[in-house]
Amino acid sequence: DLVRSVKARSEESKVSIRSSRRDAQDTIRMIEKEGEASQDDCQRAQKDLQKLTDDAVAEIEIQAAAKEEEVMQV
Repeated sequence: DLVRSVKARSEESKVSIRSSRRDAQDTIRMIEKEGEASQDDCQRAQKDLQKLTDDAVAEIEIQAAAKEEEVMQV
C-alpha cells in the first residue's frame, strides 16, 4: 500500500515537472515569435530545458526506487 503511494507521488511530481516544462516552452516560443531572441538561442534554450527536465525526472525515479526499497524492508 505504501509502495503504491510512493509511485503515485512520484508520478505526480513527474507530471508537475512536465507541466512546468510545457509552460517554459510556450514562453520560449513567444520570445522567439516576438523577435526578442534569435532562433538559435531559443533552440539552445529548448535543449537546455529538456536536459533539465530529463535530469529532474531521473532524480525522481532514483529517489522513488530508493524509497520503495526502504518501505519493502519494513
